[in-house]
Amino acid sequence: MTIPSSVVTRLRAEWAARFIDAATFVRATGRGTLNASTLLYTGDTETEIYSGDALIRPVKTTDDEDFGQQETSLVELDVFMPHDAGDFQPEDLGTIDTATYDTDLVGKTMRVTEIEYDSYLTRTRVRCRLDIGAGFVDTT
Repeated sequence: MTIPSSVVTRLRAEWAARFIDAATFVRATGRGTLNASTLLYTGDTETEIYSGDALIRPVKTTDDEDFGQQETSLVELDVFMPHDAGDFQPEDLGTIDTATYDTDLVGKTMRVTEIEYDSYLTRTRVRCRLDIGAGFVDTT
């Protein structure tokens, strides 16, 4: 079954109207180096994958995990972006630039854990685990 391009264009426009937040995603592309003379470390290099409009929505916030001796709540977010937002991979890092209805999220970092592909190519969705201060916790 073929979807008319006019329908895909309309669906993309409908999604774009929902993008009321903004996010930036980067990927580590190189390890830093240690200067043997000064013993100063130059940080990892990153490549920007996407920076722009998004729709950020919570998925679940109730899982509690033991992380060392500390119990930590895990927060997962779905981040929706335009269909051509970028080529995401697990472990890419994101920063919430603006959050229309929850300004406490601004500046928070998150890690991509899952990428959804849509055959209609109307939008991109990545699931992220929010860094809430105790570090990223792998529950798998």
